[in-house]
Amino acid sequence: MEINNYAGAGSARPGWSTKGSAPARPEKENSFQTTAEMMDFIRRSKEEIYDRVRKGETEVKIQTGASQYTQKQWNRMIESFDKAQDDIRRQLKEAKEQRRKAQAEKEVGQNEGI
Repeated sequence: MEINNYAGAGSARPGWSTKGSAPARPEKENSFQTTAEMMDFIRRSKEEIYDRVRKGETEVKIQTGASQYTQKQWNRMIESFDKAQDDIRRQLKEAKEQRRKAQAEKEVGQNEGI
């Protein structure tokens, strides 16, 4: 049984993320030999999660549609978006100024030709 069909570009196996330091997962989902191996895998996973929480290495993730963002990721994305918006506004202002200058030069040229 797969978790999902897409885990991102860096995934070694569809459905499983390779980010972080999670315990190595078995090659096949049903490749655990015994219940003891399954319990050991779960125990190691729980210990790693507990250690990350205790050390403060976790961040709250906010769900937005199909994506999740930590506060740092969200701020980075918003800053990038704001910068792109500012660049577009600047370019529009420059283009408007160029059109205004071209129109003024055209009017001056027409007035001189009269």
